[in-house]
Amino acid sequence: MFRLARRFDRGPTFLGFYVAVGARAEAIDTTNLVLRSGPLPPTAYDELTTELARHDVAKAIQQAIPAERALCLQMWDDLSFPILGHFALFSPQNDRLRCLELFEAGAEQASRPYWDARARKSIRALIFEGGMMFQLLAPAVGAPTRAVAQTQAKLRSLFVLRAILVREQTGQTEETKLVELDLPTETTTDPFTGRPLHVKKTADGWLIYSVGENTWDDGGLIDDGQTDVGLGPVPQIAGRKKSGAIVP
Repeated sequence: MFRLARRFDRGPTFLGFYVAVGARAEAIDTTNLVLRSGPLPPTAYDELTTELARHDVAKAIQQAIPAERALCLQMWDDLSFPILGHFALFSPQNDRLRCLELFEAGAEQASRPYWDARARKSIRALIFEGGMMFQLLAPAVGAPTRAVAQTQAKLRSLFVLRAILVREQTGQTEETKLVELDLPTETTTDPFTGRPLHVKKTADGWLIYSVGENTWDDGGLIDDGQTDVGLGPVPQIAGRKKSGAIVP
């Protein structure tokens, strides 16, 4: 599943990027389930680490921006406003020129970590300078970096979970701190804040998460898609377990 997501990364424009985001999200959630289902062979953990290291979602959006910019300019060339073009509200030619500025700001934003808000401010400043068509487009150019940060948060949570489970197989089951896992900083940093991810051991299992876009620790609330972002214990499915034993 992860290899398939990397194949989608090769698709041009934002459409291909979002397909890859969806495929990668499914791979992450499925792997979370597999890792928590029981011990795996050591080689499986090693292969997972190698595969996860190949996923650079920030690079994927940087590659998509030039193609999306070309598509946007072509769209403006194809548009015809014989009547509405007389009104400043639409100003298609002016918007076409501002489209270049917008994608330049988008490229700058994609080159920075999400917690560095300077590039996002430059896009917000442009939104109200163009006509109606431009105002519809501008938020869409800034949105992919949010998807990048969310995906990074879950990928990094998976890195941490894998390291914790390998550690537990050596008999170390006490609550683990990130610094004890000896992982590279880039795999333990919250993409929304630049600070370390949160790691908690609950009665049901390990909870690893980023504070999400609101930059507020909501205690590991990761199921609503609006607050924290990460991986937690798999919810018990009705009928799947009975008296502690898995049943078909």
